[in-house]
Amino acid sequence: MIMPHYQYDFDNVPGREIALAGFLLAFKSFSSGFYRILHEAVAIVFQRIIDIVSLYHLFPRSVS
Repeated sequence: MIMPHYQYDFDNVPGREIALAGFLLAFKSFSSGFYRILHEAVAIVFQRIIDIVSLYHLFPRSVS
């Protein structure tokens, strides 16, 4: 009985490189999308900070 060449040596499993390349491609596309979302979130937070600072004079001051 002829055994496949990867039966006892897991390092020679065919398709592992393709699976790894697919995983890395998916991870790269996810990470680039994540960085784009992160940049948008940071821009929104800074815009809100600028809005609060620019409207600060409209809020009444607390009297103690």
